[in-house]
Amino acid sequence: MNTSINSRPINPQVEGKNKLTWPAILTLVGAWVVQLIIGAQLAMGNISVYFTSYYKLSLGYDVNSDTFYPMQPMIVLFAAFFFPLGNTLIDRCGG
Repeated sequence: MNTSINSRPINPQVEGKNKLTWPAILTLVGAWVVQLIIGAQLAMGNISVYFTSYYKLSLGYDVNSDTFYPMQPMIVLFAAFFFPLGNTLIDRCGG
């Protein structure tokens, strides 16, 4: 049997207890929303060059880098609503 440093038995499974509860699910959803918003803010700066290239070369639009600059503030405005929502779900349901 596995034991910890303090010689207490380690039981990795708790039988008879449902671990997939609504608070657990809402905690995961909240964490996912927070990570999605943080990742979107960071990724937008990197992929705006590719957006410009795609719209200019593939679709034939007359665009430049300035065309996609407003997307970053829009993502921040989006984050202003969803980031606190994700944190609230984590705080209330995560215990």
